Amino acid sequence: MRRKRLVRAGWKLGTGDQFLALSRLESGLVTTKLALGDLVRSLRQRRGLSQEALAERMGSSQSRVAKLEDGAPGASLDLYLRALFSVHPPAQGDLGRLARRWSGGTKTASRRATRRAGAGSGRRARPRSG
Repeated sequence: MRRKRLVRAGWKLGTGDQFLALSRLESGLVTTKLALGDLVRSLRQRRGLSQEALAERMGSSQSRVAKLEDGAPGASLDLYLRALFSVHPPAQGDLGRLARRWSGGTKTASRRATRRAGAGSGRRARPRSG
């Protein structure tokens, strides 16, 4: 009934995605960041950590943790993942396993990351030529 009144009054009704003209990809990113922020808050509280304690663990500030948990725009996906891995270290392995499963079970991505970091051989990684 309320919707009909609004439409009669000339209002256009739609979703937040339509109002903000978000593509499906953009909408997915926003939804994922909000879910990660909620997850970080929930895990932090279950572990009895303050925002300050989590910020210290991840090398950030309390205000950044608060913004991240509240879904403020501008927080990078890197920051969300650092917070998640800091509050729940097993998540790093879980995400790695998920990525390998989605890639068909290969370890190419983790080998590439190791090579980039120069780990494993004790030598510095050299830039690719060519």
